[in-house]
Amino acid sequence: MKKNDHLRDIFSSFWSFVDFSCLHTAVKLGIFEFIGQNCYATEEIGQKLNLKNRPLQYLLEHLCNIGYVQNNNNKWELSEKSRLYLLNNSEFPLVKFMDRCYRLQKAYEKLNMIIETDRPDPNLQNETLGAFGEDESLTDMFASSMNSISYGMAETVIKHIDLSEKITLLDIGSGWGIFSIIFAKKWKNLKCTLFDFANVLEGAKKMIQEHNMEPRFNLISGNWNQDLPNGQFDVVVLSNALHEEKGDIAKKLFHKSIDLVAQDGLLMVIGFLDINDPIASIFSMNLQVELGSDNTTLDWIREEIKETSIREKQIVRLSGGKSLWLGEKNK
Repeated sequence: MKKNDHLRDIFSSFWSFVDFSCLHTAVKLGIFEFIGQNCYATEEIGQKLNLKNRPLQYLLEHLCNIGYVQNNNNKWELSEKSRLYLLNNSEFPLVKFMDRCYRLQKAYEKLNMIIETDRPDPNLQNETLGAFGEDESLTDMFASSMNSISYGMAETVIKHIDLSEKITLLDIGSGWGIFSIIFAKKWKNLKCTLFDFANVLEGAKKMIQEHNMEPRFNLISGNWNQDLPNGQFDVVVLSNALHEEKGDIAKKLFHKSIDLVAQDGLLMVIGFLDINDPIASIFSMNLQVELGSDNTTLDWIREEIKETSIREKQIVRLSGGKSLWLGEKNK
């Protein structure tokens, strides 16, 4: 590798905060909402939003370079991914989640203290725990964002697995249940049980009604550390759940989930499982800053199943750095 290549990598790392700062600023200033309506020149955007043309031009040029806007005959328009995710009325809106990411970015200023003490940022930790059911507005933001992120992943998963012979499914920490809804649409035999906090399941009810699937869904509210459902299920799903807990608590949840899998049934774990994926390693660092918990990895899962009746069956790489690990319960 040439010295100039090294420098390019160095400066990309040094200035990685610029991309998010520009993106967040454009959303907060209403630039995306405005040009989402039509194509506009820099001067038209500046006049409408009361912004100065010179710095605005540089901002738009950088957003173009990183793929969020496009220049069409000196007029700016949104790219496809911006329309999908970064408008208030997007099909999969992530605007509110971006504000949370901004607070996470600010919390990284305390990273040296976090590494020295092995304690996450207390303010962000309280907010994160609130998003897991204690604070209704935060919970709604978090569940909505996870729903947007998970939709495309669920569509990918159904191309690689077969649940045609399975009848019962338990989705632990289901959120709004998008994985189970996509599975149920694909395999008409499935009857799904969603398990999450009561206020999270209110959003799931609306999703299920929108898809006209009420007869095939059962909703159970609770805390997975205290009162998981009884019985056994042909499929048990743990999507983005294990990494929310520290060491022994995560292990306990994992092994409880194994107990809920019926003979010849499947255990499905979805998360940032591949430690060699750059996005997964970023997520592992985020956990240190906001929760102080450990990311769930493929190696961790393989170690935990050694003394169980679960055997690894399949791994599917998903978008955004995530993976699906699929295990099957044998005698």
